[in-house]
Amino acid sequence: MSIRQVDLPPPIVRRKNPPSLARQFFRILAGRNRTQAELVAVIPARNQKFLVRPRAPTVVATQPLLREVKVPWLIVLGVSALFIAVDLALGHGLRELLAGWVGTGTGTSDLLRVSAFGAGTANVADNLPAYLALESVTDNDPHRLMALLIGVNAGPLVTIWASLATILWRERCRRAGIAISLWRFAWQGAVCATAATLAATLALALT
Repeated sequence: MSIRQVDLPPPIVRRKNPPSLARQFFRILAGRNRTQAELVAVIPARNQKFLVRPRAPTVVATQPLLREVKVPWLIVLGVSALFIAVDLALGHGLRELLAGWVGTGTGTSDLLRVSAFGAGTANVADNLPAYLALESVTDNDPHRLMALLIGVNAGPLVTIWASLATILWRERCRRAGIAISLWRFAWQGAVCATAATLAATLALALT
């Protein structure tokens, strides 16, 4: 009996793949105290490019989000003083005097009278104290009160101090270096105020 020699293929040697980058980081994190140099020493060179190396702190110049707000205290105090003066005057005969000037009717001419008187008073004193003074003699009828509101809102366009909004607008223009001609402002404002007050009051009278 003869024995045949069979040549066997060489054994397959499986190469152990290196652990993935994620596994390497998990192993490193288990220590929790490794420095950057130790991480470089542990992680293979081909994976070191994925390391997040510390950077020098960046100094960013910060600017305030809001500019400094300057409160116009002189305007605030002036308007407050007008309110106090009107309130005192109403208790000392001003109400009876105004009642004789604005009348009591609700016709078209009466409404035009109320709105025109409201616009004129606003341009002389200011629309806020003007409304405060005239409200007490026009609140007996909704149409008369609406005519007053038309006058003190659409009418104060002739003088700079006629409304708080105009005063603040003038102050902003002054700070920006924009010159405002009072004469031009007056005549153009008078045209606009007359047209707006007249149209709005006639529309109110037709309702």
